[in-house]
Amino acid sequence: ADAVFLHAGTMTLEDADVRASGVVCGIEGGNTAKLVVRNSFLTASGDAGGIAYLADFTVEGCKLITPYNGKIVSSGVLAPEDSYESFASHVRIDPIRYDLWIAGTQAAETNLDDITGVGGFSYAPETKTLTVTENCATGADVIVNNIDGLTIYVAKDAVLDTDDAAITTGKDLRITGPGKL
Repeated sequence: ADAVFLHAGTMTLEDADVRASGVVCGIEGGNTAKLVVRNSFLTASGDAGGIAYLADFTVEGCKLITPYNGKIVSSGVLAPEDSYESFASHVRIDPIRYDLWIAGTQAAETNLDDITGVGGFSYAPETKTLTVTENCATGADVIVNNIDGLTIYVAKDAVLDTDDAAITTGKDLRITGPGKL
């Protein structure tokens, strides 16, 4: 039958990697069941739908990869082949992440305002700008960048204290701002 049947309540996938494959549905819901996918990988498949028949389906910090041009709706994921009138039999959702790490934490759609969780670093993907506002002390690399054209904007004086490299980059970057780094 189903790989996961949510009779009622809310199932939240957070920073997870889940694969659900059923004969009928990958993940199917009852009339009050809710599914929240936050910053996670999710692959679900079933003949009647990968993710289907939910009371509410929410995706945060993720993007729909399969089906291409599919549609996320409150009850599941619809297939484009039939003008969005049936559930997609195979669904893949991936988190939105960026090739930028601060003290070992990867920048993601869900942590852009505070990458490390303790303040000091925020990232704006539309301008490729990493803003530094506080000191950071860590035993690992502080800033690891693989974003071409990254701008590190030093908003105020900050010290990057580490046993490894303060900045490691494999791409072009620029450092600017009124603060000292």
